[in-house]
Order: sequence, then C-alpha cells, then structure tokens
Amino acid sequence: MIKFMDDFLTGFRLPMSGFRLIWKEPRLRRYAAVPFIINSLLFILMFYFLYAYRVEVVELVWERPENQMMLKVLWYMLAVFMFALVAVLSYFMFTPVGCLISSPFNEFLSARAELLLDPMKKDAEIPFSIKDMGRSLVAELIKLGIMLGIMLVVLLLNLMPAVGSLLSLLVGFFAAALFLTLEYMDYPLSHNAYKFREKLNAVVYNMGWSLGFGSGAALLLLIPLLNLFCIPACVVGAVRLYIMLRREGGMPQAAAAERESDIVYDDGEVV
Repeated sequence: MIKFMDDFLTGFRLPMSGFRLIWKEPRLRRYAAVPFIINSLLFILMFYFLYAYRVEVVELVWERPENQMMLKVLWYMLAVFMFALVAVLSYFMFTPVGCLISSPFNEFLSARAELLLDPMKKDAEIPFSIKDMGRSLVAELIKLGIMLGIMLVVLLLNLMPAVGSLLSLLVGFFAAALFLTLEYMDYPLSHNAYKFREKLNAVVYNMGWSLGFGSGAALLLLIPLLNLFCIPACVVGAVRLYIMLRREGGMPQAAAAERESDIVYDDGEVV
C-alpha cells in the first residue's frame, strides 16, 4: 500500500511537471504552440455552438410551450439541465477530440521531449511521415471509441437504484484516470513501437502510476484556461512517466524484452 501511494503521488505530479519543462525549454515551446492554438480554437468553438444552439438542443426533447406558465417554468428548468448536461459532456470530450485533431503535432512534441529528457539516445532525429500521421489518427479514433463506451457504461450504472450514483462515480473516476493515462502514454509508446495491447498492459501493470497520472491530468482539465495548456503538458509528462517506468523496470516484461535490442545509447548501454 505504501508503494502504491508513493507511485500514485509521483504520477500525480508528472502532468504539472510538463508545464515547467515546456516553460523552461524553447525547443519544446515551439512544438507545444500548435496544439495549444488548436485546443484554444476548439474550446472557443465548442462553447460558442453550445450557447448559439442552446434552444434547439432543448427543443429536440420538448418544444417550448407558448401559453401555460407552469409548463414554461418546467421547460426552462429542463433547458438549464440540458445545457449543463451538454456542457459537461462537451467538456469531457474536449481531451479526446482535441488529441484527435492535434495528434500529429503531439507526436512531434512527444518525440522531442523524449530526446531532451533522454539525451543519451543514439537517434538524434525521430522521423515522422504521412504513414505515422495516419497511424496516430487511427489510434486516436480507437481511443475515442473507448471513451464513448466508458461514458455509456457510466450512464447505465447511474440508472441503477440506490447505489447507482455511487457506483457510476467510482467507476467513472477509475476509468477516466486510466483512460487519460492511456491517452497520453500512447505517444511515447507508439514511437517506441509498442502495440495497442502492450500499451494497455503497460497502463494496467503500473496501476499506482497510472491512476496518479490520470488523476493529475483530470485535475488540470477542471481548471479554466489552464486546461488549454493541459494537452501539451500531459504529453510531456507522459514522456517522463515512460522513461521513469522503463528505467525502473516497470514496463511489462513481454513488451520490454522484445525491444531491448532497439533501445541503444551512445555508450553502448541497452535499457
């Protein structure tokens, strides 16, 4: 339990460490700029359309009554509830959709951060091609599907009588934390040739780290304006998490063993 809490707290601090590293390193700031601009525009557009079409969204469920005062009051109460519901759903879809759109630039940022944090790597450049761009987009679509599935399960749990709300809260937190870790760990694991099943194993194998990192990322997402910087910071934080786990032997054995000959450093040491 002590080790689990230590891993959790270390993982929790890593997303915030991404902010500090991007701020200190001009070489990373230029790669973080494009995802930040994309996420800012996405965030503004998302809430603009949510506000502009707020009436239409409610009228999909119930057309606005014209005469009876009581029905009007009920309609406006429904309008407030629907607006809040769509706002929350849009807010939590911000990360997967933002990552989907900015995924090629996040790949660049992750690769440069790994070279910077692991300067003894032999490869001075990590190539990025149209094929890599397509692969990263497909990976984001898969993760988006997983996110939608998680949201559906949490919604169904909430419909259960008595314990449904508590269950949905616990399962939602647990699943969201693991999903966010998978979301950002995907970048360093991808350009180190890990397959999707191996990525899942890496996240589950290091449960304390994963829950801590995901919780830290979720907290950053809840802070207005700061959440616009969250995706680049978490991409860099996930690189630090990957390097720490690899050096401490925390990666799944089957995945690590297949790559021992591929991870070579200037001094000939294999990690």
